Amino acid sequence: MSSTQGRLEDKPPTPPAQGSGQWWRGYSSLLQGFGNTCSSWSIPCFVSCEGPSASHRPQDTLYLEVTCPIIQPALVVVSDSGCTTVDFGAVCTGTVVAKCVTVKNICSDTLQLRCCVLDPLGAFEVRNAMRSVETNSSHTLIVNFSPTAGGECCEDLCVLHCKGSLVLRLRG
Repeated sequence: MSSTQGRLEDKPPTPPAQGSGQWWRGYSSLLQGFGNTCSSWSIPCFVSCEGPSASHRPQDTLYLEVTCPIIQPALVVVSDSGCTTVDFGAVCTGTVVAKCVTVKNICSDTLQLRCCVLDPLGAFEVRNAMRSVETNSSHTLIVNFSPTAGGECCEDLCVLHCKGSLVLRLRG
């Protein structure tokens, strides 16, 4: 038996394509799994009065300290592998198609949901009321798509709450 038989190859796994179902599942899992944190970076800035060709001296270096809070979102999409784009596909003019989008509250507070106003003459419509969502609970939004003319329609639906917003891209 050869020494290479029965061994796994030492190749790294191929990452999923961005936007694929596997990618969205991983993205959703990461959003729900990390806590709030704060990261700091020290960025060297080189200062010279003599132009870009001047020689660099260590005393001409300023360090900019940048601190960035990284905050876990309060609300995430849990339906359709966590994808934030709701694609209705090709729909005949005059036809109504409904899709459901389920969002989950992953923060420690109760969230009162509301949504931005969609174009009243547009093809998209939210069919159910927004409500309060307790911690680790979910709410399903029902969105209708009823095109009145040919062509592609696209609109952003912002689900607002006290800790921020979640943007859903509606397309049909």
